[in-house]
Amino acid sequence: MLKILPLQSMMLLLEYLQEVKNFLDGSSKKNIPWLFCNDKWLEKLQRTDALWDSNRNLVMEMAEDGIMSPIAIEDVKDYLPYLWKNPVTKNKPNGNIPWWSDDLGEYLFDGDYGKKTYCTISNENLAATQDHTVSASTITLCPVSFKNTAASAKLGGKKPTKGLSVEKIVPRSGTFYHELFHLVLGNARTYDITYFWNQQQEFLQTPDDYPPVDPDSDDEDEDGDVNMDEDEDQDLTYVQLIRENPETYLWFSVGYWYFQQTQWSKETNQRWSFHNGAGELVQI
Repeated sequence: MLKILPLQSMMLLLEYLQEVKNFLDGSSKKNIPWLFCNDKWLEKLQRTDALWDSNRNLVMEMAEDGIMSPIAIEDVKDYLPYLWKNPVTKNKPNGNIPWWSDDLGEYLFDGDYGKKTYCTISNENLAATQDHTVSASTITLCPVSFKNTAASAKLGGKKPTKGLSVEKIVPRSGTFYHELFHLVLGNARTYDITYFWNQQQEFLQTPDDYPPVDPDSDDEDEDGDVNMDEDEDQDLTYVQLIRENPETYLWFSVGYWYFQQTQWSKETNQRWSFHNGAGELVQI
């Protein structure tokens, strides 16, 4: 039985899809982003390193004793929210460090991956989108995303069968499609609550509940349960977060594409549907 969504919820879903469509057909009013196919465009720095201007020149300030001295990156007012749990007290770092981009001529703030980088520390890191740089937002597609064996090489590359999970028919290009939602709508409105269909269905068992808040969380605990950071969408329920999740739209879009195809149906009034998360031949 189909459930009719409230008008406000339906309008939100349509807005998200329309914004991405506008970007793809060139009618979006968003600033042109930068696209990178690895993360070598970023140079790792330390929080206490001296501040650069856009041309990598040292930025100096005059101290009370009249001596000019460099400014530490972690002390720059505009960067405090990206580097401290509490930008006012500055008593606890949030785990981020500055990364420099010569292409953008500015800093990006992300985690410290030791001797590795975002793309090299884990094969599960397929891509990342950030929108806090001033000159342009960026999408970084990690090299592993182009040979991800968990996805089909192309859309329609896997024949639909009864019970086949919608996750199994997602193409490699779905990674870029997912990132477009972060890009055009902003990370603040597109929280990745989960990448797994079954887990999303579990959240929908209690749609009006709120994910637990854990200030020291890395989003999921060892049991796979979602823990929201204090500065993220903790005021949103599971169902609201699911409506913002880019993966929701990826599953819908791929599933709808399969529904439109006729090459896998023996009868003209039959289509393959993935509305319940698994392949099913339905009558239309």
